[in-house]
Amino acid sequence: MKTIYKFFAIVLIINFNIGFSQNSINGRITYNVSLSIPKERIDEYEKSNKGASSDAITILKNSKNVNSIIEFSLGKSKYYVLDELDNDLSENEIINLAKTRAGGNKVYYSENSSKSIDVFEQDCKLGECFLIKNEILDWKLLKETKKN
Repeated sequence: MKTIYKFFAIVLIINFNIGFSQNSINGRITYNVSLSIPKERIDEYEKSNKGASSDAITILKNSKNVNSIIEFSLGKSKYYVLDELDNDLSENEIINLAKTRAGGNKVYYSENSSKSIDVFEQDCKLGECFLIKNEILDWKLLKETKKN
């Protein structure tokens, strides 16, 4: 969930900058999203939690990196995860956790008007798609640290 909020923050920053700069700015940013859990840590988890579901361990071991895209132009942006080909999925792959954390099959839109920034999530059910307005988070930095 934090990953999605990070992407929202990036989209909002891009839209904020576009609103105060030239109207002709547009672009496309590609991100590589990974689970980043070392294999040794997964093996350690598996040994220490003998009652853990084998499906959970399989999901952790088989998660593959995915690419996501932010496209922006004239105060509007769109974020989505690129679809992977069906033959890229292994037989025992239940779910790609990296794709799920990156937003899954959802598409996010944002629009920067002079009065507000609106963020929408596209939700498709029963053959119909709806745009659901998401609440904008009010971020407050409490402490800054530097990773070494």
